[in-house]
Formats: sequence, C-alpha cells, structure tokens
Amino acid sequence: MIRTSLGTFSVHHLPPGLFGAWQETERGSVATPEKALFDLAYVSAVIRAGLASPRTRAPADFDRKAIDWWIERIESGRLATMTRLGIDQMLRGQLDKRSHLHRRPSGTRPAYE
Repeated sequence: MIRTSLGTFSVHHLPPGLFGAWQETERGSVATPEKALFDLAYVSAVIRAGLASPRTRAPADFDRKAIDWWIERIESGRLATMTRLGIDQMLRGQLDKRSHLHRRPSGTRPAYE
C-alpha cells in the first residue's frame, strides 16, 4: 500500500501473458479502455474483493471482444469466471443498451451467471 495526500494506492502485478494493450496519448502510454476495465476486474478477482469502481461508461468504439480476448488468456478457470462477472457487473446497463456490446439472444442468460 502506498499512502499519499491524494489517497491510498495498491500496486498489483499481472502475469506476463496479461501484460499489454497500451495506447499513446500526449500524457504518455495508457491502457486502452477495454484493458483498463479488464485489469480492474482481474485484480478484484485475484484479491477476492470488490474493488471500488467508478460508474463505467463504455466509449462508442468500445470492443467487448477485446476484453474476451484477454479473459481467454487467464490460466485459472475460476479467475476467468470471476473476471467476466466483474466486467459484466461494471458494464450492467451498458450491455442492454448497446447491441455491439451484447449479442446474447433476448431472454437468455450466459452460463456464468
């Protein structure tokens, strides 16, 4: 834990296979929106705690398949399921409103819910 006047920060490590997906900005390299959301859900699953997440608004070009690509790289089935559930929870509401984020037939539920 790192405590500063701005807040308390916790640093976590990702396995090498889950490292990547940056975009260059004028402020430097930052994670893509999809990877940032994935990282938050993954770390939350690893430490078995619901991390405080801001209300999430997916940008217009948000790519759910990119998140699924990262989830497929998680070696533990339990962590993959918990990560997927965390992402779905953060995007709840967005999924029902944006067809390109949610392609499940109406009235069906995924196996992990």
